[in-house]
Amino acid sequence: MKENELQKLTNKIREEERETESIEKISRDIDEYVQANKEGELVEHEEKIQEITSQIEAKREELHQHAKTEKELHQDINSQELKFRNLEDNRKLIETIEQIGEMMAECQKLKDKIGGYNVRSLHSDLERLTEELKRITKEKDEASVRETEFKVKIRECRKQLQDDMFKDAEKKHKDKCIELRTTQLACDDLNKYYVALNRAIMNYHQMKMKEINKIIKDLWIRTYAGNDIDYIEIQSDEDGDRGIEKTRRTFNYRVVMFKGDTATDMRGRCSAGQKVLASLIIRLALAETFCLNCGILALDEPTTNLDRENISKLARALIDIVQSRSEQRNFQLLIITHDEDFIELLGRSETVDYFYKVSKDNNAHSKVSKLYISNMA
Repeated sequence: MKENELQKLTNKIREEERETESIEKISRDIDEYVQANKEGELVEHEEKIQEITSQIEAKREELHQHAKTEKELHQDINSQELKFRNLEDNRKLIETIEQIGEMMAECQKLKDKIGGYNVRSLHSDLERLTEELKRITKEKDEASVRETEFKVKIRECRKQLQDDMFKDAEKKHKDKCIELRTTQLACDDLNKYYVALNRAIMNYHQMKMKEINKIIKDLWIRTYAGNDIDYIEIQSDEDGDRGIEKTRRTFNYRVVMFKGDTATDMRGRCSAGQKVLASLIIRLALAETFCLNCGILALDEPTTNLDRENISKLARALIDIVQSRSEQRNFQLLIITHDEDFIELLGRSETVDYFYKVSKDNNAHSKVSKLYISNMA
């Protein structure tokens, strides 16, 4: 503890010694300054400084006066320049007014000369006409270029006209025009003939369809034994798609059965026997209508799927056909059948006397035998 206090006292003594040394150094400097008579010089210098300061203040005042005078001079110069500019502007204004007066007088003279037209409209017309001139000039240049091209093409065409291919082109063209016109007239005549022929064919078609349906109706009534179908007929519907040839007609045919006033398609609505009978009757009607000069009527298994009553009526109808054709010398009825009862029904009339039977002998050879109806009885 005491050692610490001793150390502190020691440090404090050292600091006081350093301060004492610095005070002594300052004291020596003061003594030296006094001994060197520096105080008198300091007083002289201070007097000189005050004198110089007063001179500086005087110069500053003088400078301020000069600056003020310069500022006044500048203001005076600026005012003089402004007056000069005003005078110059007034002079220019007067000259401009005089020029405007001269121009107005000149414009009045020009107006009097051009007859009182509006200058602005004349300027607009001038601009428009200038643009029009440019456009016309451009079109003229383009036309000149096209003219040059056409002249070249004309020379080439004239050169080509000298070839054998183009000689007498006018005469050839005239001949072709006559040929074309003749062909057109011929086509018109053929078209009229085609239309007339088509109309005649349609009339013939309608007439023959009526005739066929009349025969079909009569044969059906005489042949069919049932009471669910009164009669049948063939109906034709004109096809809507005529293709390229607009005047050409095609037809779709269908068989329709009637019960009272109700008509129904037979397809998918009748029995197999009714189909067979309808097929036979339609074929007989077609033969009666279109094959009057044909002496052969051939039927292959006509009684297939027919019941006994319809077979009997079919035999009666065939007998009536044979009797109606009895005066036709070349008429023959050929029937291929395995139904002996059907043959017997045909034999009950006076028109059928015999038939041919095809059979096989013991050696499996086919043989044809002529049998008379009377022998069957």
